[in-house]
Parts: sequence; structure tokens; C-alpha cells
Amino acid sequence: MKRDGLVKGKSIKTLLSKLANHFGEDTLEITDPWHSDMSAIVLGNAKKRGKIVYIGTFGMLKDFYYLELELPTKDIAFPYNPDGKYNRVSYERLIEILISHLELDKPS
Repeated sequence: MKRDGLVKGKSIKTLLSKLANHFGEDTLEITDPWHSDMSAIVLGNAKKRGKIVYIGTFGMLKDFYYLELELPTKDIAFPYNPDGKYNRVSYERLIEILISHLELDKPS
């Protein structure tokens, strides 16, 4: 996961470090269209592109997250279709959702 030069708040930087430790540096890809949003990030599978997960920390307790899952579409005007929203998700549940939605391999 390329984090060099990424300008985000502490909660997102901490999350990205935890995810890199959990999955490895090359599993997730940051696909972040909201450069100015310090409390949100968009992640995808680095090896199997298409599905993405928006993760927000604004207004959340420590180690809890807001998630929006999105699926790709062929419509250029609307490049993604919603596939679920989650509020107050624990880190452990976040890992489960990332593995399922992004079709990630479970770390050994």
C-alpha cells in the first residue's frame, strides 16, 4: 500500500498501518478521490481491481469505522453502485468485511 506523501488524519494513518501489518504492504491499494478529507480513505484490492470500500473515521470512537461498499458498473456517469453501508464497525469486523467484499486472501 503506497502511503508516501499521503496527507490524512491520525485515525486513518493508524488504520492504514494496522491494515498493512495485517495483510502486508502489497494487498490493498489506496484509491482515494477525497484528498482533502482527513478522516476518510478509499481502498481496493491491489491484485483484483473493481470493488472498493470507503472508510470514514469522523465522529467514530477509536478503532470503530463507517464503511460504504461499492461495486463497479459500466455506466461512465455513475462508475460505482452501492453494495452496503455499515456504521460503528469494529476493527475485527472491518477485517472480515474487507476480506469478503474485496475478495482478499486471509492472512496466514
